[in-house]
Amino acid sequence: MLWSEPFPTATSLPISLYEWLTASADVFLTRFISVVDCTLQLVNAVYETGLPPADCKMKKLKQSGVSAAVIAHLGGMLDEQARLRTERNARIHEGVERSFTLDDQTFMTAAMFARGHGIRGFDQSGRRINVNRSFREGLVGLQREFNSSTRKLVRQLDPLYDELWKEFENRFGPRIAAATHGFNARARREEMLSLSDASDKGGF
Repeated sequence: MLWSEPFPTATSLPISLYEWLTASADVFLTRFISVVDCTLQLVNAVYETGLPPADCKMKKLKQSGVSAAVIAHLGGMLDEQARLRTERNARIHEGVERSFTLDDQTFMTAAMFARGHGIRGFDQSGRRINVNRSFREGLVGLQREFNSSTRKLVRQLDPLYDELWKEFENRFGPRIAAATHGFNARARREEMLSLSDASDKGGF
């Protein structure tokens, strides 16, 4: 939605350009914040704490034996997204929305009528009303901020996976190796057949 091709114009969408930006912010903030929430669930599963999903909070994960390194890393991730999480909560629970331009009221109103004859005049800053220009300003602002936040999140996820991998291998590695069904079943069956053939040939 933030890098749409072709580039949206006031008459190319079934919704207004202002609503397009609003929906883009809604989707990004909801999805972005959910990533860290999901990492708490992942940690819960890897460490097999048995916590119900609703109880997967930092304090309870720590009390359940999750390593200090993982807890510290999760804390850093939560701190990094604190501002956007606050905005998401205010947006979802209180209906508080961000501004996209210096005069959002004029942009929103003009965008509603842009598919028809449009609105002529000037905004509160004295600029001639131009819905497409206001849209570009708002879109570029979202692109810069959300792209930066996403890149930071990716850089935080990689070392978390590395840290969890050790615990995962210790807990689940032996089970996977001993599995007689699922992804490891074929390898186990071939191993057993090989041992059986060797036994039949007097190899033991």
